[in-house]
Order: sequence, then structure tokens, then C-alpha cells
Amino acid sequence: MHQFKWARRFDGSGVPDWTVQQYAPNEAGMRQAISNFWINSTLQAHFCQAWSEIARIYANEPAIAGYDILNEPWIYTSVIPYLNAKHVDALYLKVINSIRAVDPNHIIFLEPANMYSSKFPVKDNIVWSPHFYPLSFAPTYRP
Repeated sequence: MHQFKWARRFDGSGVPDWTVQQYAPNEAGMRQAISNFWINSTLQAHFCQAWSEIARIYANEPAIAGYDILNEPWIYTSVIPYLNAKHVDALYLKVINSIRAVDPNHIIFLEPANMYSSKFPVKDNIVWSPHFYPLSFAPTYRP
């Protein structure tokens, strides 16, 4: 799953159109849609259900290494000031439970909302997969 600009409505990819029809097709609408996802239990339940179905289909497929729950979860575009990495971790726990109910074996890849301060409990078959873009933070990279 990918959250780049949240949906086609905002010139990105990710969530289905039916989840964002009520938002203006601009950056402000995108920010509101992202914000509402993190506090909307119905949308999160749909997200978990989608992952459960994917995992059910591929549970016995040896060519599948694992499931990457959400590519680059960027909650900091939210208009809700109290959202933080804990909201991402809480969603991850729900999705992990949904996947594990039908597939206890495949790896689950998690991308932290903040790779420097996440307190997510690491368990078997769970891999942290932060995307680190060195030149995004500074003009040069120093190892």
C-alpha cells in the first residue's frame, strides 16, 4: 500500500476514490483526508480487511516474502496537531493481527513514521524497513 499524495484525486496513488470523494481535490483536501484516516476507525477497519484478504490469498504462496503494510507513512502532513508515530504503531498492531489471523508465516515489513523515536515492539517475522534518503536531509552524505 502506498500513500504518495494519498489518492488519485490529489494526483497521487494509494487509497481508493470512494474514501476521498468528500475532500477538495487540492493539497488542503489531501491533508484533511490523511488526517481523517488516522482518526477514522471505519477507514482503518477497511484497511485491515484489505490486508487480511491479501494475506489470505497469498498465505501459502512461497514466492511472496512478506507484506509491507504502508509505504512511507507520513502523518506529519496532517492538519491534526496531536498525530504522531504512536498512531502509526497503533494501526500497525491492528493490521498485524488481521494478517496473522490468516497467515502466521510471512514476514511483515513496517516502515516507521519516525525512524528515530518509534517504540514499536519487535516480534518474530517483523522487519523494520525505513526509507532513508540521505540527500533528502542534507546536500551531501557523510557516512
